Amino acid sequence: MNNDRKNFVLFAVIAALILFGWPLLQNRFFPTANPPATKIVNGKQVALPKPGADPTADTPAAVRNRQVVLAETPRIRIDTPTMKGSINLTGPRIDDLVLVDYKEMVAKNSAPIRLLSPAGAPEAYFAGFGWRSDGLQPPALSTVWRTVNM
Repeated sequence: MNNDRKNFVLFAVIAALILFGWPLLQNRFFPTANPPATKIVNGKQVALPKPGADPTADTPAAVRNRQVVLAETPRIRIDTPTMKGSINLTGPRIDDLVLVDYKEMVAKNSAPIRLLSPAGAPEAYFAGFGWRSDGLQPPALSTVWRTVNM
């Protein structure tokens, strides 16, 4: 039984060396390459555009009153004991949501937490939904959703 214990301890030590030692060796001898920041065009070095989303693509031109922004699009009201707000039917976007039971401050007369606010309003923050499909044209961000009574 003593031999088994020795083998187990040896296994544990080797496993720990591999688990903790390999990342150190890998970073030292096989560092990850940084993507190129420039390229050469016609013998001159030119900076490459940075990847990522364009933050100005959906940024409104000016910040407007929240009530004005909410009145511009068709909406479905949300009114429950714990949440109030509306769903923007253009898109669709959930962009108006207030948590009634939670306050901004400890004071009793504090305003409830505004979780979502529409684009164009102060402190805009919203949730948009959509999907992709091969062969079908999915709804666009300007699509107005509606109900169909059957």
